Amino acid sequence: LPSTGVIGGMSWPEGPGRRFEVGFEAGDEVTSYYDPMIAKLIVWDETRERATRKMLRVLDDSVVFGVKVNISYLKAIVGHPDFVDASMTTQFIEKNFPDGLEPRRPSPVAEAFARRALPAGVSGGPSGPVSGGALASAPWRSPWRLG
Repeated sequence: LPSTGVIGGMSWPEGPGRRFEVGFEAGDEVTSYYDPMIAKLIVWDETRERATRKMLRVLDDSVVFGVKVNISYLKAIVGHPDFVDASMTTQFIEKNFPDGLEPRRPSPVAEAFARRALPAGVSGGPSGPVSGGALASAPWRSPWRLG
């Protein structure tokens, strides 16, 4: 589920056939008094197959720090065979995702964004190389972006 908190940063992959409607920016607080939807993504392409691939690529490249987001959940839905072939029904979520998703590792784009965002001198910051161990313990890893 999305969460409340202060948005630490966002990065949206701009390009043809995609539109982002964003209601927040870095530094804004998502509170329990408002809908937690911080952004809406719309893609277009000439066929459903191409639009689905584009949506998955755009979701992979979208990054939000500071609050939990549902990007992984959306990717699982859009990439599911029933969605891809348009055979899903109103029971789609109940049937295929009754317990939601297991937490996943951030995408390579999210990791690269975090490397740039970490201040110099912090393990994995711009002042030095980042190893798998340094990324695993980096403060941005949990619970910043669990989408």
